Amino acid sequence: MSFQGEKQVPPIAVVVTTRNRRETLCRTLEKLFASTQPPGGFEVAVVDDGSDDGTAEFLDSLNSPPGIIFRTESYPPTGGAHGLN
Repeated sequence: MSFQGEKQVPPIAVVVTTRNRRETLCRTLEKLFASTQPPGGFEVAVVDDGSDDGTAEFLDSLNSPPGIIFRTESYPPTGGAHGLN
């Protein structure tokens, strides 16, 4: 894991954008959290594009395994490209 100032930066980041796909997101995160981690771990960032199917509550309930940095953001519906930016 490299460092930027005081912040640790993992070598790999996975960005997932979603809207009203809670069940698919659940399976995706389950697989990511169970994967064999590269040395130094990795980061998973999920951007919720205004879901109204309980996605935000689901994301709030998660705890990532050791070695995985897990971040979430929720925005009003604007489209998937906004989440990638």
